[in-house]
Amino acid sequence: MRTCLNHSLEGGNKTLRELQLNEFMARGEDLVVYPVFSPTCEICEFWQGKILSISGTTKGYPSVAEAEVDGFNHPNCRHNGTATIYIPEIFGEPDADGRVQHAGREVEQK
Repeated sequence: MRTCLNHSLEGGNKTLRELQLNEFMARGEDLVVYPVFSPTCEICEFWQGKILSISGTTKGYPSVAEAEVDGFNHPNCRHNGTATIYIPEIFGEPDADGRVQHAGREVEQK
């Protein structure tokens, strides 16, 4: 039964992610940032805080799909459903790795 429950929860997380990203795209937004959590796994550490393209068509940014193929937003991941629209005036310009400096909870409080 545990496997069925985990599979069911992951299905819900995937639906939440898709709904959130579809809503952003409907608003004309393509770039998102996922918050920085610590501690986190190696896969998520690589992707968190990076600016990602939902559609994969914004040049210079990796896609959300690319991150997910790499394992980001895995089952039981704290990043599920936590994407935020990238707004340069709030997050600032990305560094050479495509990360923004303030991708944590403090940004949500502005």
